[in-house]
Amino acid sequence: MNGKRTGRWAMIALVAALIIYVVMVAVTLPHLAELAGERVFDMRPRGYSEETARAIWTALGEEGRRYYLTRQLPLDAVFPGLMAVALVLGLRWMGQRGLAASWVCLGIIAAVGAALADYSENILVAIMLMGEVTAGVARAASMATVVKSVANTAAYVLVVLGLGRVMIGRRA
Repeated sequence: MNGKRTGRWAMIALVAALIIYVVMVAVTLPHLAELAGERVFDMRPRGYSEETARAIWTALGEEGRRYYLTRQLPLDAVFPGLMAVALVLGLRWMGQRGLAASWVCLGIIAAVGAALADYSENILVAIMLMGEVTAGVARAASMATVVKSVANTAAYVLVVLGLGRVMIGRRA
């Protein structure tokens, strides 16, 4: 794929991912937080304890758990992949414009790792929502949330710094 096409597809994936993100942040997650009386699983970048997971599960009630499963998780099933595609294509585009291969590779690893952690988190949260909160599942879901948060932060930082390097390189 040539540079122009790579950049175009990166932008399309980014816009699609951001639309889904806005819906989650403006609609589904606030509704779930209102039902739970606190931030829900997806919005706890430092993770949560088994007790907190049980409290969220209980506070959501059957209606909230169903909403989480049928509204939030389907959106979050699409978002990580789209964002990873946007980041990977964006990094490839920057690599075609002189960004060091090591930066591109690290960014791709972080973006794909974040998506995989997000999918793991989603599966584990769904298991909790469909049944009950167990210590092992709560611990694994919390760990996936933390890994997702760290990997996303790393990917976003690498993309922003990479974009800065590409822009500075153009001026030189």
